[in-house]
Amino acid sequence: IQAFKNSVGKFPPDKPPLQTRVTARHDGGGYRLENVVFQVRPQYWMAANLYLPAKSEQPAPAIVIVHSQHYPKTQGELHDMGELWARTGAAVLVIERPGYGERTETTPWYRQGYGSRFNFTKQLFLVGESYSGWAAWDVIRSVDFLHERPDIDKNRIILLGSVAGGGEIAGVAAALDPR
Repeated sequence: IQAFKNSVGKFPPDKPPLQTRVTARHDGGGYRLENVVFQVRPQYWMAANLYLPAKSEQPAPAIVIVHSQHYPKTQGELHDMGELWARTGAAVLVIERPGYGERTETTPWYRQGYGSRFNFTKQLFLVGESYSGWAAWDVIRSVDFLHERPDIDKNRIILLGSVAGGGEIAGVAAALDPR
């Protein structure tokens, strides 16, 4: 396991306070949506969409979704999953990977995540870090975010990785975090 941890860079990195901020709220048919940001590394922030049941008497189970390499968290099917599962009583956190959407490192264009991720990965390699390690740490901090919420059942959190790259990040995070 130590060799695996060494391959993802400095692990674990510093864990600053999350300093969570809700940037927008929306009430939908049977669900609520919160657009959130929280600090995953010092001065480095995660953007995510949190879908919650419209009404809940008890803490909800939660699902963390890591999007694919093709598009950011704005993919329609991710919102469909968030809305659907929130209506059935689960919380769904759709996170934004480094180099995508609101966390892009380049000028946005069609499928800009590929170029942004490439540039970001080169920068990380220069300082002995890896994209997989950073993205996995984001997932771990996403679980920390859910653990801080009283409306989430901390013992019922699962992780899903979207096809075409989301599963890799989910697998690395699961190997590094025993929760």
